[in-house]
Amino acid sequence: MNRDEAKQNREGIDILKEKSEQHGAKVCTLSGKPPDPAYAELHNAPQPVQSNGQHEDYYVLCPEERAKGFVRPIRQEYIHDKCHSKTHMGLALSETYARDPHFYGATFCCACGGHFPVAEFKWLDGEVLGT
Repeated sequence: MNRDEAKQNREGIDILKEKSEQHGAKVCTLSGKPPDPAYAELHNAPQPVQSNGQHEDYYVLCPEERAKGFVRPIRQEYIHDKCHSKTHMGLALSETYARDPHFYGATFCCACGGHFPVAEFKWLDGEVLGT
């Protein structure tokens, strides 16, 4: 690792520390890699958007935080009120919602190809995300 990469990693680790302080729980990235400081400081995700509309990486509660238990059921599919399409998300993201329902302010719709406020989505049981 060269000097610039080491500096970027340290800055990324500092961003994770700040996110952890904001949430009162240890925050990681889905990939396990430090966020890109040039991007993460300006946006709510650790990496830029890919061609399909999803970010290259996402913030999640670290495994040890998720292992403490959940205040909501673990659900992996939701419906976007605007287009009525179903989106499936991975387990770490689902467990983060189940541990801290207010962790995310927006979520992804596979059909629309973008991120929208969580209030526009419902779990399959009808409950609004983030509540």
